[in-house]
Amino acid sequence: MKTHMTWVLAWSLAAGAAAAAEDALQTVIREQAALEKVLQGLEDQEQQASQACWQRFAVNDCLIRVRREARRQREPLQNQWLALRDREREIRLQQRELRLQGKATAHD
Repeated sequence: MKTHMTWVLAWSLAAGAAAAAEDALQTVIREQAALEKVLQGLEDQEQQASQACWQRFAVNDCLIRVRREARRQREPLQNQWLALRDREREIRLQQRELRLQGKATAHD
């Protein structure tokens, strides 16, 4: 009986942790999607600005400025996106460990 109660307690704790991990994962995925939209918007702006450069006399200078500005704006967003990817990997690893713990508890 005591073993059964221990198993039920472990299972309920694991289920709560799994639900929290799933919520965190969904939040990270939504944030990644939002950042990807912003990055795509910046890329579209860069393309439009580059096309506008071709209407000017100093095309190369204009293109260099456009690319430099786009890189300046994109870099912090890309760093955020990479941090979110790291967090996603951590959450997925946590979920995997919880699944393995659940299987180990079921076999005990």
